[in-house]
Amino acid sequence: MIEPAKDALRGHEQFKSFAQGLLKGKNKDAQFVTTEKDLKEQLNYLDMYQLREHANEDLLRAKMVKSSYNLERESGPHKGGRKLQNFFKTFSDFIGAYSGIIDLVKNAGQQYGEAAYQTLSILFIVVVNKSQNDDQITQLLLDLQNAFPRMDTLLSVYPSSRLQHHVASLYKEVIMFSRDATIYFMKFSVRLWAAIGKPPSLGIAVTNKTIMAILAEVNAEALVLLHERNYEIHKGVQKLTQDNFNLIEKVNNLQRTVKESNSRIQDLQLKNDELLNNVSSVKAESRLIRENSDFKLKQEDSDNLEQLGTKLSVKWPCNETNIEHCSQAILSAFPNKDTSRRKKSTRYEQMTPELLQSQAAYIKWSGSSTSALFFLHGPTANESRLELAATTYSWLSPAALYVAQSISQTEKALLAYYCCHPEVRAEKRRTSVVLSTLIYQLLSQRPSILRQKKGHYYELATHFIKEEDHNAVQEMIQLLREVLIEVGKFEDNEMTYIVIDRVDQCSFSSLTIMDQLATLVVKPNCKVKIMVTCDTSFSQNWDIYARNVGELESKLLRERVHTRGPWTQSRS
Repeated sequence: MIEPAKDALRGHEQFKSFAQGLLKGKNKDAQFVTTEKDLKEQLNYLDMYQLREHANEDLLRAKMVKSSYNLERESGPHKGGRKLQNFFKTFSDFIGAYSGIIDLVKNAGQQYGEAAYQTLSILFIVVVNKSQNDDQITQLLLDLQNAFPRMDTLLSVYPSSRLQHHVASLYKEVIMFSRDATIYFMKFSVRLWAAIGKPPSLGIAVTNKTIMAILAEVNAEALVLLHERNYEIHKGVQKLTQDNFNLIEKVNNLQRTVKESNSRIQDLQLKNDELLNNVSSVKAESRLIRENSDFKLKQEDSDNLEQLGTKLSVKWPCNETNIEHCSQAILSAFPNKDTSRRKKSTRYEQMTPELLQSQAAYIKWSGSSTSALFFLHGPTANESRLELAATTYSWLSPAALYVAQSISQTEKALLAYYCCHPEVRAEKRRTSVVLSTLIYQLLSQRPSILRQKKGHYYELATHFIKEEDHNAVQEMIQLLREVLIEVGKFEDNEMTYIVIDRVDQCSFSSLTIMDQLATLVVKPNCKVKIMVTCDTSFSQNWDIYARNVGELESKLLRERVHTRGPWTQSRS
């Protein structure tokens, strides 16, 4: 804490001892309190009891004066009580004003607060006990109380070292003032000099003036600080004004930027719409070009197929490849569950899907993941047919129809079907026509193959179509093999199927045809499953084990060729 406050603290104990000595024996109950709360309680207590005591003392003195009327006017109990009551009120208000200064100084240590409140307590006790007629101290306290500003508010608003110094000075001067006033009231000689108009230089008035001067300096300092604060505020307002101006400028710039960006966005949107329109136009043109190209390719494929069909002497479309036509013709020749039991044909076993699927050879062939050949052969009983005119239909032909119908409904599978006996009393089919029709069926489903291979295929077709001998059959099988290899290159084709019904009705030897077909399932890069039916009532039986081939090829044939027969139609 600043030095003035320390100066006031140094003489406090000596003054307290001095006051206790003067009051010894006169007021045994007097206690010097050390807090604002205790001091106010002391004030309230004396307000109630001491007023009555002093009033009684005045009354006693009044009886000792000759003129009771005059004495009562000058020092009657009502007048003394009123003066002391005024002092209580003034002193209480003074404590309220001065306590703010004490609290500020107490921040440096509790002893500063105790010293100030003890000094005021001593002054209060002395005044109550010693001053019956003198109200000079009351007026001085009132003047000081009215002069004190709210020092705590000033320090919080202006935390200046100079204001702190003034607060400490006020603290010191009020304590010194209280000490001088105490001595004034306790010493008779001092009051005597005051009464005759020659008061000693005890410092009460001087202290009062000093306090007033300090308060004036406080006000002056506060005014200076106020101006400084106003200046700083003015500078702050100017800065805020400039910042606000800059902010407004930034906002305006941002608004201009947003406006420009929106304009650019609109331009870009227009360009984007234009590009989209161009893209749409390009897509439309591309679609037209593609459609035109596709149309040209389709037209090219159609022309290539037509030319190939002409060179192969293929009649397209034909009943031999029509599964529905062949089904109606063949199945009508054999009895079904609705046929009268009186007919002899009903006494024979008939081909059904369930009967076919129960055969071990068929199960192996259908379940194979590699190329395989299923050869179904056997004779047909004459009485097993419904019509005597249908004497050449085979009871095995429905099996070929069931397989063809099932494969035609399978995705990622290509089917080439040919029935050599599609009508009653049909003539035998040329072997070249049968094989060329199978080739044509495969290429009609993958016509793009002809775009690269048509020249080679045309040449082969022109050569073997002229004659029908063993070499011609070999060359046609070779062409079929090449087509099968090309077809197998398509990703959407998992397996190719060839179904030939009634190979015994071909013009060339069925044994030779079977030998050549068997070579397809053992050749590399040729993935195909072949099913062939043969009615041995009209031809010789083909035996895979009778073929004269190499050991490796013979092993593959035995693994991949599955036969069921001779399967004789039994009577039930």
